[in-house]
Amino acid sequence: MMKTTLCALLLVFSLSARAQAVGLPSVPVVTAEFHSIYVPGGFDSNDRVQIVGEGVFANTCYRPAPPVVVIQRAAREIHVTSSAFKYEGNCLEVQVAFDQTLDLGILDAGTYRVIQDLGEARKEMGTLQIGVSRSTDADDFLYAPVSQAYAENRSGKTFVRVTGSFTDSCMNLSDVKITNEPRVLVVQPVASRIERSDCAAGNFPFDRSVEVRGAHQGRYLLHVRSLNGNAFNHLLDLN
Repeated sequence: MMKTTLCALLLVFSLSARAQAVGLPSVPVVTAEFHSIYVPGGFDSNDRVQIVGEGVFANTCYRPAPPVVVIQRAAREIHVTSSAFKYEGNCLEVQVAFDQTLDLGILDAGTYRVIQDLGEARKEMGTLQIGVSRSTDADDFLYAPVSQAYAENRSGKTFVRVTGSFTDSCMNLSDVKITNEPRVLVVQPVASRIERSDCAAGNFPFDRSVEVRGAHQGRYLLHVRSLNGNAFNHLLDLN
């Protein structure tokens, strides 16, 4: 654990050293804490895995620094270190929320512990389950190229709306699957293509709203899969 923490801190503090090397003002780097880490489910061993951390700064003088992630594959542990640049000047004494997407890349199947390193301390934040891929394809589905996704409340019901554009007239949005997990809504916008002789290249928008069933009030991560292994992550409050 000591080696993991030391490597993470060296990577973070090298950011300030680089700034000095190129003649930029040195900005202190301090430890920042995620109060929550949201871990979507449904990832397989062929997926690009992402999780999202959320925290609160004490005032307006803090800015997020790049997070450091160390994956201990043999131990099945994911160590996360969150830091911030602390600027001088006139700071408003108001709390400022921040969040960061942590890209973990492709992981072997198994159950991983997500651990936040806080100097000499550590805090377990949850578990990440990676399933065995059922195919040799990059994804289990062909996902639509989503450009926006958000939740809407209509007459006491919650809907997730996804929008984007296809570049082929024969592509269409065939289904939007929503999995309601603890604190996470996983959205899979499934695309399909009909082979026709008149298929043409261009810009063909899509817009679909799907009701979220069984979700409770509270803070959620909206995790929307997209084309080419990308994902759209947005934190929201469901009323």
